[in-house]
Amino acid sequence: SSYAWKQGWKFISHPNAMVSRFFKAKYFRTMVFLNSNTGHSPSFIWRSIYCSWGLIKDGLRWQIGDGSRINMWQHQWLKGINNNSIGDAPHLSISQLNVKDLVVPNTRAWDINFTTALVPQQAADKIMQILLLEEMEDDSRIW
Repeated sequence: SSYAWKQGWKFISHPNAMVSRFFKAKYFRTMVFLNSNTGHSPSFIWRSIYCSWGLIKDGLRWQIGDGSRINMWQHQWLKGINNNSIGDAPHLSISQLNVKDLVVPNTRAWDINFTTALVPQQAADKIMQILLLEEMEDDSRIW
């Protein structure tokens, strides 16, 4: 139901809300919602919210702020590309690069040469279409 996926989204977007803290304490105490399971003897409400997990995960992606929290290879941040992510890094040595590494230092502009040398052309084209905000904000999840 729409209530279930909206509530699941609130667990991600508002983790400190009272209802989010209640469900976290009861059902996913040691993990985040997206890594949770139904647990032992779940309530009808929790089962409904948990069943919405796939829908939430499929639509979830990162909005670029400063790019420091987004792994450029594994996280979902490129709309319209392979499940919104670039995929596996071609070399282990670059597997930990974040989106901020694709930006020219001290600017809000993409490093075109570095990006096109690093990622497939289709992904590079999508990256260059993303406008970077002038105001540096934290990266955030959007749905």
